[in-house]
Amino acid sequence: MGSTNGHKPVAHERPRTPEQPPPSSRRVIGIALIVGATLLVLVASLGVLALHGRDSGESVVVPPQPSVAPAQAFTVLYKVEDSAGPDVKEQTDYLAVKRPFDVRLEHRDGPPPGGAVLTGSIVTRSDSVTLGGTGDGFTTPRAPSVLPGLVSQPALQAAVDAGKATRKGTSRVLGQSCTEYLYDQFGSEPIGASDNQARVTSCVTADDIMLREVIVFAGKTVRTAEAVKVDRSPTFSDTAWKPAKVTLPDNPEQVADELIEGPPRGSAKALTVQTPSGFHRDLAANVGHTLGPDAPPVLYYVQSYTGNGEQIIVEQPLDSSMGSPWTGRGGSKIDIGNGQPSEILYRAGYVEVETKVGGLPVRVMALRSDLAVYVARQLRLPA
Repeated sequence: MGSTNGHKPVAHERPRTPEQPPPSSRRVIGIALIVGATLLVLVASLGVLALHGRDSGESVVVPPQPSVAPAQAFTVLYKVEDSAGPDVKEQTDYLAVKRPFDVRLEHRDGPPPGGAVLTGSIVTRSDSVTLGGTGDGFTTPRAPSVLPGLVSQPALQAAVDAGKATRKGTSRVLGQSCTEYLYDQFGSEPIGASDNQARVTSCVTADDIMLREVIVFAGKTVRTAEAVKVDRSPTFSDTAWKPAKVTLPDNPEQVADELIEGPPRGSAKALTVQTPSGFHRDLAANVGHTLGPDAPPVLYYVQSYTGNGEQIIVEQPLDSSMGSPWTGRGGSKIDIGNGQPSEILYRAGYVEVETKVGGLPVRVMALRSDLAVYVARQLRLPA
């Protein structure tokens, strides 16, 4: 017997033969049935077309929202053991996050709760601030990007699926369950570079909070950080994302990113970006990124999207004649279904897809691989 959905079973009655309508009524009913069937076919066809790429016969699956949304606001206090030198130093890390734009990280002297801030940073929608030391309060403009210093379990799992990382199982920290991932990573390089000597083990919750991290370099454990306090409902003051003092650059060479909001400068045209429902474009800007005193800046156009507790970043060069500024960084070839050579890179906090649109090199960054691939595949040149 099937479910009655909370209703009492319906008593069965003897079927009755319906009365036949007159011939004229039957003709009208027949026409109505034909029209209705035609409409159903049309609607079904439109639905199928909606699931297909605009220039491809292959179906395009729109990524659903994540099964577990990233924690939107939280603080973590970590006990840190720094064993890189001859002696083990007890230190403290304090991490405060308010998605989608704000992160504060303080590396403090001494055991928790820690003392003086040795190093640190504040990242907001528009600025990057240095904390600690002689550069305390130094503030510069920040180009839109995925929030730094955070982890994403979907990104790490995608790395596992691609053979770039290993899932070791589950563990518990502060009574909370987290999944352990083992991967190679050094500096800003992507996960899984075979020549790296640095190996990281991270234990990450389902809502993207890192509870424990162990870094091994050349076979020696050089750093261990484990959460001693987690708050998923913090109250942030007005000064949480501001330094105690503000120091501005004295000359342009101290500014890594120069931003001009608005449409692309020069002859470039902004790519048409299609995102799943729930996302909206937050910012679009021309960016000049300085690589060093003797290197020309990298000029690109960035579109930043936020929604569903996540970020999507789309970048394109302002001068396509210079080629791609993003190639040769250890990506793996991937077919995203747009007929263009594409690569994917895995990081602890996001996934990056590099491809081309009409010969123009572009890259897309998102917290999940399916989201990055979908947006990259749907990119189009403006009409």
